[in-house]
Amino acid sequence: MAGLNSVFNLHNPPPKCFISLRYQVILSPICFMSKGELIVETLIDCLRAVRAFRNLPTSALTKIAQIASPPTTYQAGELISDGQGEQALLLVVAGKAKVSLLTADGNENILYLLKGGDVDGQAALFVRQPRLARLIEAVYPTTVIRLRHDAFQDLLASSPLLARELLNSFGARLAELEVDNSRLHLLDAKERLYAYLLDWERDYQSSTYQLAMTKGEVANWLGITPATLSHCLKQLVTEGKISVQGRQITIHHGAL
Repeated sequence: MAGLNSVFNLHNPPPKCFISLRYQVILSPICFMSKGELIVETLIDCLRAVRAFRNLPTSALTKIAQIASPPTTYQAGELISDGQGEQALLLVVAGKAKVSLLTADGNENILYLLKGGDVDGQAALFVRQPRLARLIEAVYPTTVIRLRHDAFQDLLASSPLLARELLNSFGARLAELEVDNSRLHLLDAKERLYAYLLDWERDYQSSTYQLAMTKGEVANWLGITPATLSHCLKQLVTEGKISVQGRQITIHHGAL
């Protein structure tokens, strides 16, 4: 669990599952639950950190926990998925990861970011076709849970509420992609960069934060060159909208 302090803060406390996992050995001698029951309780706490599942009753979460993999934490730079044969729904409990494709010449094309509470892989539940070989890499220590598609589809068939919540999360992801697409076509590079900096401010719940990716990766994601990114950052600094120190960004809302 080393390194999680860089992910969690007063605005983003760790889910109970981390406390349960860390102190399981201490609690189990005085706990009246069996080891299996304790693991299910731990998974339920983790599932409540996922937006698509947080409104579900405990009975539904218990069924999901019974088909879920144990929570796995990946350190920054580690591959969560190499895109080969991944037939699972990915639940991001905490942290941040980037989803990308490799071009034929080996260059990375960043598609989007996953943050704590997100779900990835919903489309494969509804469309039976080979998935693109996407790479999912942790940019901060990131904890995930996997749900096998076949087992989860069986569960969806018996739970209309679960199906509705999953469709809502799928719709939210499509809406985010639509916003990304509209920004790409309607905003210039500086406006697009500033819009994403404001998005990240909302995610971090702080006007000062560290960029989750390197500046080169941010440029890749925005579809601009690193030189253009540097120029846009300098323009925003000159306009008084932001301050930049390395990868630390501070948003100044008082700027005209």
